[in-house]
Amino acid sequence: MRRAVVLQASDLLVRGDLAVPPDTVDPEGRPVNTLLAAVKALRRTLKMKTPDTAIAVLGPPPPALAEQAARYPELLGLHGFPTVQADDPTAVAASYVNRARQDGMDVVVVGYDKRLGQLVSDNVWFYDAYKDVR
Repeated sequence: MRRAVVLQASDLLVRGDLAVPPDTVDPEGRPVNTLLAAVKALRRTLKMKTPDTAIAVLGPPPPALAEQAARYPELLGLHGFPTVQADDPTAVAASYVNRARQDGMDVVVVGYDKRLGQLVSDNVWFYDAYKDVR
């Protein structure tokens, strides 16, 4: 069965801000703590399940994360996740999940917004990449 991964990428970014100390910086001195945590969660997801198709849904970042969020789509793309910008990322992620399910795919929803758990069914499951919990 083909597999789709729908990444609620905004969730990973916001939650990543809490996961790595804020003094983590790149060689130019720019903060990267949020990006580091989000990419680690993304790689954990890819290590567990390799998708045939994938999408990352991004919403407007909190102002404190704007600098790191601007670099996030490029990192997602390097990992094979095209991005979609949305005012309501949860609703857009749900739309992608439903479309993949209708196409007969096994769907992995990655994020931590528990509202996405409403989509869980026989071929749709929810994965919290920070807790490594399915």
